[in-house]
Amino acid sequence: MPALTERMLSLVNRWNTAGDRRAIFLACYYRMTEHMLSAVERGEFHDSAWVNQRIGNFADYYFVALTAWEQATGGPRVWQHTFAVAARRDIAIVQHLLLGVNAHINYDLVLVLDDLLRPEWSHLSECERQQRRSDYDKVNQVIALTIDRV
Repeated sequence: MPALTERMLSLVNRWNTAGDRRAIFLACYYRMTEHMLSAVERGEFHDSAWVNQRIGNFADYYFVALTAWEQATGGPRVWQHTFAVAARRDIAIVQHLLLGVNAHINYDLVLVLDDLLRPEWSHLSECERQQRRSDYDKVNQVIALTIDRV
């Protein structure tokens, strides 16, 4: 998924140059995505294809919300608020970061997991369900290792 991380980094660089505070969350998200992709490459998951799909679908939710914002066509209210606040200079950097994290984890992640698990759940064996859970937990472990760098 080099195209995904290249897209993220390109926006981060453009936004940083312009002083656009949307770069704060996306820079964090870029680092976490890089670490996730590296963990997939190292074979740290039971089902690398499923985790890759999750990474891609997760990013899609972000970019759909971003496109909606940029085209003034609406999008999820949580992202509308997050992007609107990014224009403010009276908000601390950590607040900008946490607004993006909140929108992406508490809104987008739930939808991504539903998208991925709903069609397959009834067909998975108990062992496969446990592997999905293990991969989900592993994602959280990889992200936890990224927090200090962020």
